[in-house]
Amino acid sequence: MSVDQYSVCPCGSGKKIKFCKCKDSIHEMERVLKMMSGGQMVAALDRLNQVLEEHPDAAWCLAIRGRLLLELKEDEALAENAERFIRLQPSNPLALTQQAAYRGVRGETQAAAESLLQALSESSSGVDTFVLDVASVLSLSFAQAGNLLSSRCFAGLALTAQGYENQRLASMAIEQVNRSREISNMLKDVPTLEVKPKTPAVRERYDEASVLLRANQILLAESKFESLARSNPQEEGVLRGLLVCAIWRGDAPRQSQILRKLSEIETIDIEQRARDLALSVLLTPDQPQISTPCANYTWEIEDLDLLEQELIAHARVVQLPAEVLRMAGNSDDNDVPPRSGFQLLDRELGDLDKLPEVEDAPMVLTNALLFGKQTDRPARLELLTVCQSERDEAIKFFTSLGGVTGEPQATEETIPLMSAANANMPIMRVSGTQAEARKLQTQVANREFVGRVLATPLPLFSDKPIGETVDDDAFTLQRTAIARVIESYDVMYDDPSVLARLRTELKVPELPAIAITNDDQLYTLPVDTLYRVDAESVSKQQLFILLDRARNFHCTPVIRATAQRLLAIDLGEDEAQIKPHAYLSLVDVTSDETKAMELLEEAKTWAKANNVSYAPMLLNECLRRIQAGDSNGFQATLQEIIRDFSDDAAVMGQLQQMLVELGIINPDGSPRNAPGPAAPMNVGSEPPAAAGGAGIWTPDSPTPPQPSGDGSKLWVPGNE
Repeated sequence: MSVDQYSVCPCGSGKKIKFCKCKDSIHEMERVLKMMSGGQMVAALDRLNQVLEEHPDAAWCLAIRGRLLLELKEDEALAENAERFIRLQPSNPLALTQQAAYRGVRGETQAAAESLLQALSESSSGVDTFVLDVASVLSLSFAQAGNLLSSRCFAGLALTAQGYENQRLASMAIEQVNRSREISNMLKDVPTLEVKPKTPAVRERYDEASVLLRANQILLAESKFESLARSNPQEEGVLRGLLVCAIWRGDAPRQSQILRKLSEIETIDIEQRARDLALSVLLTPDQPQISTPCANYTWEIEDLDLLEQELIAHARVVQLPAEVLRMAGNSDDNDVPPRSGFQLLDRELGDLDKLPEVEDAPMVLTNALLFGKQTDRPARLELLTVCQSERDEAIKFFTSLGGVTGEPQATEETIPLMSAANANMPIMRVSGTQAEARKLQTQVANREFVGRVLATPLPLFSDKPIGETVDDDAFTLQRTAIARVIESYDVMYDDPSVLARLRTELKVPELPAIAITNDDQLYTLPVDTLYRVDAESVSKQQLFILLDRARNFHCTPVIRATAQRLLAIDLGEDEAQIKPHAYLSLVDVTSDETKAMELLEEAKTWAKANNVSYAPMLLNECLRRIQAGDSNGFQATLQEIIRDFSDDAAVMGQLQQMLVELGIINPDGSPRNAPGPAAPMNVGSEPPAAAGGAGIWTPDSPTPPQPSGDGSKLWVPGNE
């Protein structure tokens, strides 16, 4: 088949083949494409190299060769190909995209973003799919680097392009961030250009720049915004335009700088200024303004046996189990592992055979590791990540022991506020269930959270503890900003009373509820403001939209409020579609296991009465029971699924996939590991190398729960 001389040349010039410089060699293209479609990638590369020797100006060869090299992960060859392509055609969008690709592979995300923005500026005849492919990869790179707003911009470029089908990477980058409860919801929205200048002359030039921005001509828009900013340095709309440009560029320090400047403009509403300041400190790499000093302390020990016995015998110390100790210390294979490890508590533990009451539950002050004598260093004691508020007590305790003398060597570092304010329980082996342990850990963390926040010194507060500034009007903006930062984390809504106490102590008002008047509000409200939506002001149809958006971003109180209302009202003919969704949504945000199981039972009863499949409820129950270590309940639920849905291939497939993901069975259906004998429950969690314990076991932890019972009662697909 001959090449159509009037089709667009694949070199990226935008010209038809007949009028492109590539026309003398384009007859080779069909042969190369046939090789590629047949999987002969190396042969295709060889042929492209031959064509380039004969026709050094064959840009179409460089365009196709670059795609092949990227797919084959030939990074050095891709860099050489892109440089040659750019020398040949400096403004070719495909050449610039190849440059972006190899810069991204090298981890130079900001430089990669600049190249890709240049490619977008040069894409006058439409954006090539190769540009979108690289934008998707770049979005994932930004997400992995923690530059979440920039990641969202490039992912959005791929997700909104008409006719583009390779959206998997972009979707992955967005979904991982959206559903994380540990990421601030302020970082799940790209700021928009809502504020416009009032002066006609400024407004006209601003409109020109904003049009370019919406057309993805970021570099041209930025040039116009910068020109406006020189003559109007306090113009809010212009600064917000520059902010969006900085996000596209992947320049996190610049983003933070612009937001800090906006927070200092006194003509802007105080709440908006506080929000700008909050976003500013969240966007700064490593968030230094809201991180508190801490340190690791090391003593050289003469008599390690004496110290170890003192720690084992002390009522305020818990020894780390061997399986936990293996995961502590440095991860370098060349380092000698710790000989033993301990957790120092804020009170005496006493003799426990069951979980303590919330008010009596101890907290971990620090984790201590003992290392034996090595060839090149003496025996030593290491305290890990001791915050300033706990430093004096920890140092006093360890220097009071007979085996510890002299001054320790300190290694300074910082820890984010949300980590410093999280109270951790020690690892204790007591009777009970994992669900009860998780509940206690949450209650203890909530008990201590506000006090720990107030006791934490931060650079944002001139290195003062936050609590010392509550009566100082000079820190009103900072206190409001820190309240909005904490409010933006979904984990804070498990117990709303904690946020209420925090606002009271900081003397920061609660933001008013938002009444919904039209559908557009539901789609355009920033994610962190979804929490304030008044569910009673929302229509039936809007309720489902609101629930869907809240689930996408895991906004717990919104999911709870909308699901409860959907279950309480008559939905008419939509009931069979929406009510199961509402039930499962409510179950997902119910932390109390007893209540969750009651809801699932209610959902199954409703589904059976209304001829709706209750398989999703059973699968959800199955997952929760295995996470709670309830072997008997898990077994009963499995048998119910088999009994009622063994003929439904879709349900059985979902069951098998779930059991594979949990590590219970292999992909072929054979059991991975048989459950062992009954084991005591672990409260607390493994301390990482340079941090305190981080809460009790969760489904994401390295060690799965051990179901109780004698022998294996677990059915797995494939067993008789």
